[in-house]
Amino acid sequence: MLGKKRRNYKRLIAFAAAGLLMLACALAAVYSIRERWNSKFVEIVNNYGVTPQEFEIWSRAYAKEGDTLQNNLKAMALVKLTQIEGRRAGLIEFVDYEGFLESLALENERRAQIVNSGGVVYGVTEFDEINYYTYMISNLRFGLIPRLTDDGIIDMSDGPLRAFYDAHKDEYALAQDIVELNNIYFHITEKGVAELEAIEKRLENGEDFSSIFLECSANASEELLYTETLTIDEENAYELMKYESTLFDAANALTPGEWTVIADDMNGACMLLVFCVNKAPGGYKTFEEAEAEIRQAYVNAAFDAYLEDLYERAAIYVRPD
Repeated sequence: MLGKKRRNYKRLIAFAAAGLLMLACALAAVYSIRERWNSKFVEIVNNYGVTPQEFEIWSRAYAKEGDTLQNNLKAMALVKLTQIEGRRAGLIEFVDYEGFLESLALENERRAQIVNSGGVVYGVTEFDEINYYTYMISNLRFGLIPRLTDDGIIDMSDGPLRAFYDAHKDEYALAQDIVELNNIYFHITEKGVAELEAIEKRLENGEDFSSIFLECSANASEELLYTETLTIDEENAYELMKYESTLFDAANALTPGEWTVIADDMNGACMLLVFCVNKAPGGYKTFEEAEAEIRQAYVNAAFDAYLEDLYERAAIYVRPD
């Protein structure tokens, strides 16, 4: 019986020693963190500090008006986690701000050498801190996503992609509305502008547009160039958006019975009166038609979710002041 009590006593001593060791480690960690605060880090993310200078660069690049400090510190931590993942994957050699500045100097030196030797560089010939910071983060995302898909961390199989399509149709799969327009083109001359103003006044006084359109169609002249009936739909929307964006944007903003006057993108010497005859929903693109947009949106959302998971498991310390 005495032997058993002694064994229990020894076990208590062992437990106490282990507890003291854990307490010592915790105190050492707290001391280490306090030492880092003395170095004026804004926050520490998995043992990597964010300096005020880096936080300022991040803020100037990404912060939006009305954002709270708490939200900005979280967003900054997500960027730091992206850097940590990038270093682990071998995409960059640094995570700290000093390493960033060294990389910036080396990149600018490299670009200067190319330009001085008569070569051509992609983008700017010299980065400032903000441009290089956003360039770095963009490249890290671009480099990390394929690794995550190859490793199966981001699941690119058909099931998740179609589920994402079903959940985000309104964002990524809306087809172009079917917009029927009647357009009247005018030369920008004294007589052409006078003709346009006269028609505008008739419309403002309540005259029916269809009768005006028929009249103009029958009486084209040097000032009143021509009339046009145009239907915008999914088939021609891209070309119009690319080459006649003013007309495209105006058409989509109008409701049936409304009209507006815009400059002609294809002929700078013309104005056109755009009248919306009818507008109908274009419905949704099929998964196959929207697949490229769906894939891009899906991997970006999946990467953001991956970073959120890293954030939830990260050791993050924010300076109390």
